[in-house]
Amino acid sequence: MALYMESDLEETLSLMEEVSLDQPSRPTLSTHPVAFRNLPPELRDQIYKEVLIHKEPIIVEKGDTQRQPVTVGLLRANKTIHAEASPILYGQNWFDLTDMEADPIIRFFRQIGRRNAAYLRKMLIDFLDIDITGPLEFTIIDGSVRVMAAIQHHCVNLVSLTVSLLNWQGMDKIDVRPYILCGAWLFESALKLLANQMRTIPTLRTMKAVVYDRHLEHVERILARHGFLLSTIRWPRGMHRNIADDAQPFRTARQISWHEDLVFPQFP
Repeated sequence: MALYMESDLEETLSLMEEVSLDQPSRPTLSTHPVAFRNLPPELRDQIYKEVLIHKEPIIVEKGDTQRQPVTVGLLRANKTIHAEASPILYGQNWFDLTDMEADPIIRFFRQIGRRNAAYLRKMLIDFLDIDITGPLEFTIIDGSVRVMAAIQHHCVNLVSLTVSLLNWQGMDKIDVRPYILCGAWLFESALKLLANQMRTIPTLRTMKAVVYDRHLEHVERILARHGFLLSTIRWPRGMHRNIADDAQPFRTARQISWHEDLVFPQFP
């Protein structure tokens, strides 16, 4: 899995020249350009960060997109650069895995490789899909079970996990009373299961949940009881109760996309 901008390396070398301007000028007898591999490690690290770190989440998705692709041409240069830059790309960006089926998520982990998956620190996922099987009974849909297992297996150094409740199918039922007969019990039971599962990752320090402000009063205490921090998004004016697929508050034209159909460089 990776990206397609063949001009990335040229752009990076141009950036290298710009970064070099910040360095004190020194007399030299040579007019030949300095090879990238001969630059001081701290300067190479600065270039990697300029090219690979993004303020917006990197959206992992399938299919065509109009969003700007991740710039990874530099990692194609050689094994050494790949080894130096990979921890920055994977470890210092926030990866958005929402609005995806289980198979593409699992394929993403496998295609970047276990070593790179172990660099992942920050991730955004959808809340669990559930199936109500009877009074006070439910099961977790197989896809959600597989995603949780894949995160536990591959993301062994995960530090921050954010769960999106924006499109969860049971959210509008949480405000029904009484508690034991409504979606609140269902939501809390599933949340507890997710929290317990993810806490088996020893490096995990923070769990967050994103919810529309119109649902805040019904989930705030439940989330707090299970150690989740809370982030709210204003309910868009004119939006119906059923959220459209294209109404994704996190996803803007400025965000970065990571296409499933592109081949990422792998070095042994």
